[in-house]
Amino acid sequence: MTGSQVKTLEKKHFFFSSSLQAENIMKEAGMEMKKWISNDTTLMSQWAAKGFDTYPVDTSISLGSNKTKVLGLTWQTLDDCLTFIFNCKNPGNKKEGPLTSEEMMEAEYFVLKQEQLMSFHTEMTAMRNGDDICHK
Repeated sequence: MTGSQVKTLEKKHFFFSSSLQAENIMKEAGMEMKKWISNDTTLMSQWAAKGFDTYPVDTSISLGSNKTKVLGLTWQTLDDCLTFIFNCKNPGNKKEGPLTSEEMMEAEYFVLKQEQLMSFHTEMTAMRNGDDICHK
């Protein structure tokens, strides 16, 4: 086995282990992750074997022509490229293509902020009201 093959196996093990951890964290929070998808067939098989709700991949079409929606973004599986509409309020002002690092940071901040608002609603409301959050 070459060094690059070992690194590839280590990466696949890391991604599978990380997905198991994410699944457990979400279950503990009372949320179920659905429609897991990857452009790696081994990972898809591992998820299916563990009972994950996997998103069906159309095997009659090559992965390169498949486009899948992931958290509202279009994911081109072969290119491993995410795209989205730049300005939804102004349909005439659309931008398509790979996300820039600034766009990724903005999207990540937005998703994290939304998750915080949903996950810690009680605590945030208590803090705004000046209440003690230690016993909530």
